[in-house]
Amino acid sequence: NVTLEVSVQTTTEHVQIVTPDTVLFETPIVNVGDTVLLSGVASTDLVFLCFDGNPAVIECPVVDGEWGYAWDTSGETLGSHLITVLTPGNITDERSVLLIDALPPMLSVETPAEGAIAERGILSISGYSSDNLGVDQVEVSLNNITKTAVGTTTWNLSWDLSQYPLGDYALSVKAVDAQGLVCLQTRRFVLNESGHSWCPQINSLSYTP
Repeated sequence: NVTLEVSVQTTTEHVQIVTPDTVLFETPIVNVGDTVLLSGVASTDLVFLCFDGNPAVIECPVVDGEWGYAWDTSGETLGSHLITVLTPGNITDERSVLLIDALPPMLSVETPAEGAIAERGILSISGYSSDNLGVDQVEVSLNNITKTAVGTTTWNLSWDLSQYPLGDYALSVKAVDAQGLVCLQTRRFVLNESGHSWCPQINSLSYTP
């Protein structure tokens, strides 16, 4: 590996995009939601950035011949985006960046807790989910039956267990984003019942100080 730095005296106005680099891909690939460092060199004291030909520009000061800008891609659309940097004298450089969604949603099941003992009746199922582009829906499955929860960021579902036999159960919760990426979690619980008139009796009680 060899690194070579060359300095040339010139009065010609110039500007160049250095990062994101094109070493691995001619069009750099970035996961949407990430912050991308756009940087480069220029012979002026100021450069302007614009995205996809938008007339709105972002001013970037040039310090010691270098400029930089942190591009937050949250809320950007998927696909190719054209980045243009230009000098006050309209000298330009361009680079395309491809935004993709490669991250599945995040999912947290708050209730029921793992190994919980549930009563016959209504089981409250709830939790949270998030995604860099947004969660499309949350699905809850029990005994080969699937229902869609209410909400996405904060979601909940009430499941009637009145007719279910007592025993062990596995509850599956799946968060799905707009790209079809999935996060799956499982909660095991025991269905029991305690609404009886009978109860344990204390036969004797002793205490040693």
